[in-house]
Amino acid sequence: MSGAEMIRNQRWRLAIIRHVEEITQNVAKTCRYYGISRMAFYTLVLGRLRCIC
Repeated sequence: MSGAEMIRNQRWRLAIIRHVEEITQNVAKTCRYYGISRMAFYTLVLGRLRCIC
């Protein structure tokens, strides 16, 4: 994966997390909007939390 692809994926993941926090406050609606499963969302969030700690 190139550097540009990694940056694009990071921005996409951050956009999903921000969508829940700032716009819908609803995981199910965000997952429908982005076309991902809730399991994928929580995997994404847990991965993000591991990076912060």
